[in-house]
This record gives sequence, structure tokens and C-alpha cells, in this order.
Amino acid sequence: MSGNGEIFQVPISFKWKKEFNEKKTKNFLFNIEPLSLYFENKSTVSEKNGDKGENIINLGNAKLITNYSFKENSILLDSINSKVFNNFIKYDGKINIKPFFINLNINIEKINLHKIIAKTPIIKEILFSKIIFDENLSAKIKLDSKNIKNKLFDSMKLNLNIDGGSINLNESILLNEKIGKLNLKNSSFLFENDELIFNGYFNFKIKNQNEFYRTFVVPKRNRKLLENIDFSIEYNLLKNQLKIIDITLNNKLTDNIDNIEEILQTYNTQDRMQITNWIDLKNFVNKIFDNYFG
Repeated sequence: MSGNGEIFQVPISFKWKKEFNEKKTKNFLFNIEPLSLYFENKSTVSEKNGDKGENIINLGNAKLITNYSFKENSILLDSINSKVFNNFIKYDGKINIKPFFINLNINIEKINLHKIIAKTPIIKEILFSKIIFDENLSAKIKLDSKNIKNKLFDSMKLNLNIDGGSINLNESILLNEKIGKLNLKNSSFLFENDELIFNGYFNFKIKNQNEFYRTFVVPKRNRKLLENIDFSIEYNLLKNQLKIIDITLNNKLTDNIDNIEEILQTYNTQDRMQITNWIDLKNFVNKIFDNYFG
């Protein structure tokens, strides 16, 4: 049997086949062309072992092979020989049927963080398709990587929380073993006039201020006691525009608040994103430190 249909208003095509043998083998394939997603599932039924199977998902540069089994009201998942961007990935988890909830733990050997954020259109396609904003979808997904190929950070712990149309990355962490830990304390993804906006409040807990100053090449005259940096951002995913809403050092407001606000306004009112690479980031940090402590 084959046909066409829709899932969350996204068109799909599918094929289904059943073999009338002892294991009652079933084979199901479907394709979501707008998302470049191909899915194949093979399942068997056994009175002794219950329902179990294997599915294969090809999504962009990812190939995910998963063993699964049914247990009461849940589906148990476990990966085998899966890869994302030619890197091995391991994951396991559980899907509750009623009420529907996904709990998934993922570990990937290394990630090129910039490539995923800036050069992987499938992520934006999924977000803009509004599939994961469906009110009937809830999930808690944890992704860990010890190597994220980033100039500033070494490793990452990402928390994706989905709850009936609300999405956040709260308590996600980027770690630099020498400098400190960046924690995303509060965040949200919201549609405003059909534009997807990410809001995030971050805390950068400084472990070694000397290493921080050395990394960002901050002049000695601006090297004050540094314990943490708090800042908020707003990022428009459609227009690729980043706004830095505010910055606070050591939980204290600066006496030069007018200077800091002027710097932020200059960055936020440009037609193009002003911080696009490592040099831009260092220049921005130095402007802040040159004005913050007076």
C-alpha cells in the first residue's frame, strides 16, 4: 500500500508492506520532502518477546539506526552504529504513549558547533515548520559532547525542553576547562509576526580570570576582578539578526551605564550582524571592558 498525506500540515509520501509469516514482519517507509527526511521501519511481532523492530532515519548528514521494543505504555529506544556529520552518536530513551512524552539522552563524540548553527538549514526548517511547537508534543532531550570544535568552548551539555508548544534550552551549558562555564539560565523560542525569535539569559561563571583576559587580549588597565558575566540576547532566526539586550559584570551595574548602552545600541541597530567571528567577539568584549570599569 502507498499514498500521500500530511503530518502537522507538512506533506509526506509513504509505503507499507506486511508479510504473513511467523514473525508477521512489517515494513513501512515514508518521506518528508520539505525536510529532506527519509524514514524506514521494520518490525516483528512475537508472543514471547513482544513487538520490536529497527528503524533507519536519513536526515541531511545524519543516519540514525535504532532498535526499539514495546513495553506496556512505552517504547524503549537504543541506537546502533549511528552517525551525524560523520561522527558516531549514541542515544537511548523512552517514549510514553499516553500522555505522549519523549525522554532522550544523546552523546556525540564531537560537534562543529558553528557548522550546526550557521550552516545546517534543516534545523531552521524544522523550527519554521512549527512541527515541534505542536500543543500535543512534549519532550526532554539531553545532548552531550566532549568536543564541540569551538574557539572558546571545549564541551557542551544541551537541554531541549518541549512542553505543549513551549520550547526552551534552559540549563544548557558550554564549558571551557580553563576559563569557566557558560550557563543558559532562561530561554524561549517565540513566533512574532511569523518571525522566529530566540531569547536567552546567560551566566558566564569565570573560573580563571587571567585565562579569560589572556584569551580575549584585554589590556592590563582593564583587568579587574572578574567572577561572572551576565547577559541577555535576542536572536531573529529569519533575519539572522542578533541583539545584545544587556550586560552585567560581577552582578553590579556600571557607573558608565550610558556608555555601555550606547555600545549595545550601535551593535543592535546595524543592518547586518556585527559579531560573526572570533575577532568580532574579541573586539566587542574589549569595548565593553574599556568602558565598564571606567
